[in-house]
Amino acid sequence: MNDMKWLDDIENKLTGIAEHYGKSAPTVTSWAEDLYLRIKKDTTKVVLAELLFLNRFVEEGIWWHPNDAANQVYHLMHRLGQDTTGHAGF
Repeated sequence: MNDMKWLDDIENKLTGIAEHYGKSAPTVTSWAEDLYLRIKKDTTKVVLAELLFLNRFVEEGIWWHPNDAANQVYHLMHRLGQDTTGHAGF
């Protein structure tokens, strides 16, 4: 049994998000890549709200529209006091 399956699941979701929005919503990809690195390097900089947020990108097998994804990431980052430089004000 893999005790770290939950971490593998999170990393797979982040990879999928980054790949799916790579060209259509680069700010979403940047956020996903940043979160992935924070998980790997310093988990004290990871907020539970971000991890819970990962399940929202795909609902019933359908990905959020890129504009909706970018909007939601912007609002999440803004609520968490993270730097939103490069994001359009939604």
